[in-house]
Amino acid sequence: MITMRGLGCSILGGGAVLSLTACGASPAPPATAAPPPPLAVVPPPAVLATPPPRSGAPLVTPEAQQPSRSREDDAEYRSNYVAAETIGLLWARENGLGGRGVRVGVMDGGVAEIPELAGKVLTWGGHAATASATGQAHPHAPPAPNGDEASARDHGTRIAAVIAARRNGTGVQGIAPEAQIVSLPVPYGGTPAASGLDAVMAAQFTRAADARLPVVTRAIGRSVAADQASLLAHAVAAYGLTGGLVVQSAGNAGADAPGESGEVTPANRAAWLFVSAVEWQGGALLPAPYANHCGSLADRCVVAPGSVVTHDATGSAVTFSGTSAAAAQVGGLAALILERWPHLSGQDAGRIILASSRDLGTPGPDPVFGMGLIDVQAALSPAAPKLHTARHATALAGAHMIIGDLFPADRLRQSLSGLTVVDRWGRDFTLGDEALGLLTPQTSNRFAHDWHRSLSLSGTMHMDGSGAGLADALDTLMPPHTGGGEGTVTRTAGAWHLDVRAPAAPGSASTAFGLTRTGAGGALGLALIDEDGRVLGTPAGAGALRLATGARTAVFDARLQGARGRLAVRGYATLALARLRLAPDQLVQKATLLVGARGGAEVRVTHGQDVLVVRVDHPFTLIGGSLAMEVPVGFDRSTGAVRVTRRTVPLGGDFAPRLGFGWERVGWHGGLRFDAAGGPEDGEFSSSLRWWTRLGPRRAAGSRFPISE
Repeated sequence: MITMRGLGCSILGGGAVLSLTACGASPAPPATAAPPPPLAVVPPPAVLATPPPRSGAPLVTPEAQQPSRSREDDAEYRSNYVAAETIGLLWARENGLGGRGVRVGVMDGGVAEIPELAGKVLTWGGHAATASATGQAHPHAPPAPNGDEASARDHGTRIAAVIAARRNGTGVQGIAPEAQIVSLPVPYGGTPAASGLDAVMAAQFTRAADARLPVVTRAIGRSVAADQASLLAHAVAAYGLTGGLVVQSAGNAGADAPGESGEVTPANRAAWLFVSAVEWQGGALLPAPYANHCGSLADRCVVAPGSVVTHDATGSAVTFSGTSAAAAQVGGLAALILERWPHLSGQDAGRIILASSRDLGTPGPDPVFGMGLIDVQAALSPAAPKLHTARHATALAGAHMIIGDLFPADRLRQSLSGLTVVDRWGRDFTLGDEALGLLTPQTSNRFAHDWHRSLSLSGTMHMDGSGAGLADALDTLMPPHTGGGEGTVTRTAGAWHLDVRAPAAPGSASTAFGLTRTGAGGALGLALIDEDGRVLGTPAGAGALRLATGARTAVFDARLQGARGRLAVRGYATLALARLRLAPDQLVQKATLLVGARGGAEVRVTHGQDVLVVRVDHPFTLIGGSLAMEVPVGFDRSTGAVRVTRRTVPLGGDFAPRLGFGWERVGWHGGLRFDAAGGPEDGEFSSSLRWWTRLGPRRAAGSRFPISE
């Protein structure tokens, strides 16, 4: 489970001669970079989000203009800067991916165990200089005159280092620096006899099949005079039956099709992944002039940078060009995929690489670029992921939950911790709420009103906001109507008031019916609200993460008031009972009756010109109810089954009353008022002092000037 917090072959034609040629070597050494400080291990982040679909060449900032972005963006990474940036390799480094536990085969002239590959190379079938075979192969760059073993292994060593050179702070690191290399040597030098060489390669593929080696990188080519399947083609077909993938360089002859096209048959087609080369020319990413194109195998072909820095058989850092270098990068990317999802086959990794590549050239697969440029981040990110309940699987795309003020955001987020999604390739990802799109509205629910406004007494003290009664409740729970006054009907007959609303809001179709009876001692009200796409006035979200599809709510509201002598009392209370409507495809599978309430009381004492007010209020809060969610929290890779657990989320809020105090002295000439309010919920206390005067033709007694505010 992944958990997170963002190059080829020359073809020698003629007669019945069958030969092997290595696919890319260039001995020019690069400039030596100063060794970086020791590397620190950084755990991968908890979120792995799906990147947007990409097409066209990536933007590569010139190295001199690109500041270091992380500790992984060090001198060792930058020793291969252009190629690494072109395929987006830094993303894998920053997410802790290195190909650990994956074995990648290299079918070539052998691999020298240089310091960057020490302890990482296993050779099957003998060494390149001593391999027993009738046929032999020729490297792209001819070996030393004596044909020594180091020269014979040079091309294969470069390939292996591009794939898996150790990340140790010196030299050049590979695409998958923690992967292991399995050398499948074939002999170099001389003029081959076709049957013997064919048999050597077939035997190596048989070894790879028997050992269930998932990927074999083959950056060598052979020419076949007759367009017919050889013993090699049959061996690749048998290897493919194990799920194995052959990452094959396209060749360096500048041809219209890969050099090994003749070996592709219906029986082995799925086992081949061809790789051509591209290079930067004048700021544009173009086909390398030497590279064979993808041709009719466009749907089984990708491209990668054709020039990299790697290590040769002596351990020196060298520039390496050709479709061989491109193929080695693809072999390393396959190792990164298989590290995280070892239950996948090599062919699964190949399909992911093909599907996630950046589209270049003509839209879709084309004969030049095939499926496009390999993209490390896209290949390692979810592709069409789905959320699973015990009975349904729903697309994650577009799914989100909106958490209003009334709902406990922390509890809902915690209930989704460790949530697992599975993508179209059977890969599991653990996502955090940043990836899931849990949203908190910026506008507050008006039940939780501004208490400073509530205590801004004008003239004489009174309640407003929370004490406005049923109309206020309907205003809160109903979305605003965007079409003016239509959709709202109000009628008053004596003590009775009827309020019918059908306001429209995007994604909702809520309706409400309210009836209020008003008398001298207060008012009683009842409302029935049917919400579609909303819950208690808040949009519910979308997809499997939505809180509900809607709700039916009954609201009871009461306001009482009375006075005796200098004492006046008024109070209010609202009770809401909501029943959620749920769909079988959402994570919330059950919900008890949601109970919400608010209330308050005010006592006012008048003594001469002084008025003293004491009040207590409690904003609208959910005081009861719970949600039962089916949350996918694991994935059994052996069976492909998603593990689902049931989590209960209590919705009841805390008791958090607000206290208010006010004093006012009022006369014909003006007045003075002091207000104070606070509560334990936010730990804040506020106060204000105001005075005012009334303008008139008379002057206040003892005043030298007209009184004004």
